[in-house]
Amino acid sequence: LQTKMADEDITDNSEMVAQMRRTSMQPEVDAKPMDAVVMLLDGTEFQIPCKNGKYTSAEELHELVVRRLNMPPEFANIFAIWIISGSLNLQLKPHHQPFKVLKQWGDLLLSYSLTGAYEVPVLYFRRAAMVHQGVESKIEDPLVLRLLVAELEFNVQYSLYPCEQDEAARMAAIHLHMAVGSQADKSHVEANEHCRIPLHLEKSIKMKAWTKLVLEQRLLIDIPAIDKHALHKRYLELGRAWPYYGAVFFFGEIEQPTVKHVLRERPDELVRVGVNIDGIHIILDEKNKVRLTLGFDELMYNSYDDPSTGDSCFLVEHAVLDAQGNSVQNHTVVWTKQAQMIDTLVTQFVALANQFPEEVFQRRNAQRGLQAAAAAARPAQGRIDKLQRAAGSTLSRLRTIIRRDGAAGEGGGAAGGGMFTLGRRGRTRPPPAGPPVAAAAIGHDPDAPPMVAEQHL
Repeated sequence: LQTKMADEDITDNSEMVAQMRRTSMQPEVDAKPMDAVVMLLDGTEFQIPCKNGKYTSAEELHELVVRRLNMPPEFANIFAIWIISGSLNLQLKPHHQPFKVLKQWGDLLLSYSLTGAYEVPVLYFRRAAMVHQGVESKIEDPLVLRLLVAELEFNVQYSLYPCEQDEAARMAAIHLHMAVGSQADKSHVEANEHCRIPLHLEKSIKMKAWTKLVLEQRLLIDIPAIDKHALHKRYLELGRAWPYYGAVFFFGEIEQPTVKHVLRERPDELVRVGVNIDGIHIILDEKNKVRLTLGFDELMYNSYDDPSTGDSCFLVEHAVLDAQGNSVQNHTVVWTKQAQMIDTLVTQFVALANQFPEEVFQRRNAQRGLQAAAAAARPAQGRIDKLQRAAGSTLSRLRTIIRRDGAAGEGGGAAGGGMFTLGRRGRTRPPPAGPPVAAAAIGHDPDAPPMVAEQHL
């Protein structure tokens, strides 16, 4: 789900960047009209005639889709043009040419996906990555709300957003209530595609129990079934309560902790790394459980890329309590080709958070369940500024850390001592030659069943 792919930020594939720059500046000569097929996350498909053909820019295509949807212009910047495949999501900048990027998709997959295998890309019109939730929450336009609800529903049903059974049932109940109101029975639950069990819950609850739970949750809804607007607002409120709502997801691996008396190495564990204005969220991909969620005031971070080995990692440093109750530093290392992209995106969200310090602080406090007045009075701006200073100093510690020897702890780091080798098992790693180079914030949609990216691949 990613942020704008800034050409100047891509430094590890200069030949491809040069080609994209040349094509984006190429004059529109002999342009044959072409049709762009653009999808929405509710499954709707639009065929958009583009008179400039392959030279059509993302900005032009965006305007054409907005007009096709009859969307009020003031809400157009809530959405963006994306190119999506099973393991890579890219939000285009206005000057990018979608047809050209589609043609280069194989090269992008080789550079930024885990396997590099070719996947069919699809054009999508969906929520822009950097939209602030405070701005989004004030929207009253029915069309915009419907599109936001469709995206949230997709992320819940296909398990990009971890949730418990009662949370998922509460959201399914809203769809059921809108469809049939007080007439709802078990047959309506089973027949309504919006009431499907999310993928990660299919093994933990049977259809009979799920149906009962959804019907029970529907009885608790105090909004008339005819008031679709209020129900859409309620649905989005439920989703925004999660710290990872609206997050841009990347895909990576963490090393599992070693077990005594076991000679064979434990395989790395797949994770999703979500980044949004609330912070960084590491989710165990197969279990779909949140392993770590931290606000920007709670962590320090950096990325490291080793061209000689092809290894890249993103380092998250945060405080934990040891067995004696003392606060110690823990290091979580995510191995991913998109380490520098995560780094770049975190920097962008920190800058955005600085524009809304009070809103970010209040939201994080609500999510943590903190009610203490003293905690609520802490100045948010100072907290974010502190992160930026700390993040800038992480590189010097990173250089020191990777020269040390020691046992790797959970997630590739050591909880407590800070003595660990920043290298994958059996590999050696030289210190970085310089500060991390900013890379393109190209997203990676990890949990990609055949219908992710989306149903129409």
